[in-house]
Amino acid sequence: MQTRATFFYIIWLTVGIRAVAQPCVLEDLLKQPGNWLAGRPNPTNYVAPADLARQKTIINNIVLPVQKKYAPRGIDVEINSAFIERTRLPEQIKSGNYYTIDFTFVKHDCPYDRKKIMTKLGEAWGIYPVRIHINDFAFVFGQSFFVATASNQEHPGTDAFALVNELPVNEGNAWYWKNGGGRNNANDHLWLITIDGKLPFDYIPKKEFAERYKEYCKKKIKAAEIDYSNNMKTAEATFQQIKTINATEANKFKEQSEVQYKKQLEIEKSQYAKNISVIDEILQNSDAKTLQEPAVVDRVKGYYDFLGFVDVNHDYASWAIKPNPAYFNSKLPKSSPQFIVLYCDVRDEPVFRMAREELLKAIDFAALKGMLGK
Repeated sequence: MQTRATFFYIIWLTVGIRAVAQPCVLEDLLKQPGNWLAGRPNPTNYVAPADLARQKTIINNIVLPVQKKYAPRGIDVEINSAFIERTRLPEQIKSGNYYTIDFTFVKHDCPYDRKKIMTKLGEAWGIYPVRIHINDFAFVFGQSFFVATASNQEHPGTDAFALVNELPVNEGNAWYWKNGGGRNNANDHLWLITIDGKLPFDYIPKKEFAERYKEYCKKKIKAAEIDYSNNMKTAEATFQQIKTINATEANKFKEQSEVQYKKQLEIEKSQYAKNISVIDEILQNSDAKTLQEPAVVDRVKGYYDFLGFVDVNHDYASWAIKPNPAYFNSKLPKSSPQFIVLYCDVRDEPVFRMAREELLKAIDFAALKGMLGK
C-alpha cells in the first residue's frame, strides 16, 4: 500500500514540476510588466575623461527618451554601453571615438522571478536585438589589397575595404539595409544615419578594383616565391639535422619537401596568373563607362578564384566599398557623432519580435540625425 501511494505521489510530483516548467504563452507574457535593468560596468578603453563625459551624456540623450516611450512587456531590458578610443575604420579615417549602446532582451519565466532574471543576465539566452554604434559600422572593413612582401612589413591600413550584400535604400533620416549589409543574414536589419544623407563610404569602381587587384596578384606571386625560398631553407636545415642520424630518411625528407613546396608554389603562381589574365581581359575589352560602374564581386569565391565581376542579380553579389575620407570632419571633438548605425537582430520568437518592433518605434531617427556633426 505504501509502495502504491509512493508511486502516485511521484506521478503527481512529476506532473506538478512539468506544469511549473511550462513556458508562458504570448498572452501571459504580455501581461507581465517588464523592467529596465542597469547594465554591467562600462568598458572605457583609454577614452579621455572629457570625451568620456560627453559621450555618456550623448548616450543618455538617446536612451532616456526611449525609456519614456517604451514600456517592456514579458521581458526585461538591460542597457549596456561601451566606450572605445578608436574606431574599427582604417586608421587614416578621422571618425572620432567609437561607442555603443546594447539593448539586451531577457524573456520572463512563468511565474516571473526577478531574482532568477538577475542571475541569468549575460548568459547565452539573453540576446542583443537592438544595437546602436556611434562612429563605427556594424560591418568591418576587413578586406584589403595589401600584401606583405617582408616579414617586418606592417599593414599600412590605407587600402582596406568591405563587401556589402545589397545597396542601401534612402529612407529620409537613414540609409537602410534589409539584410544587415555585410553580415550575411537575411533576417537582420541595419540603418545608417548620416550627415545630410551623404554616405561615409564610396563604391569602388571596376577600373580601380581591377587595377589594384592585379597589383595584389603580382605581389601574391612574389610572396609565394619568397615563402618557397624560406621553406626550402628551413627544409635544408632540417635535412642536415636528420642526416646526422639517418642519411636514408634525410634524403627522403629532402625529396618530399622539394616536391611539396614546389607543387604549392606552382599552384599559387598558376592561380594568380590566371586571375591577372582575367583582369587584363576586363581592362582591355571594357569601355570607359563600364569601368566606372561599381565593382560587384562574388563574395564566396572572393580573391583567390576571381573569374571576373558578377551581375547585380548574382546569388552572391557584393558591392566593394571603401571609407570616404571627405565625409569626415577631423576638426570635430573625438566625442562627436559623425554617423550612427542602428542594427537589429531579428528573432522568430514572438515576444522578442514584438519587443523589438515596439522599441524601434520609440527611437527617434530624426533626433539621432540631429546629433551628428556637433
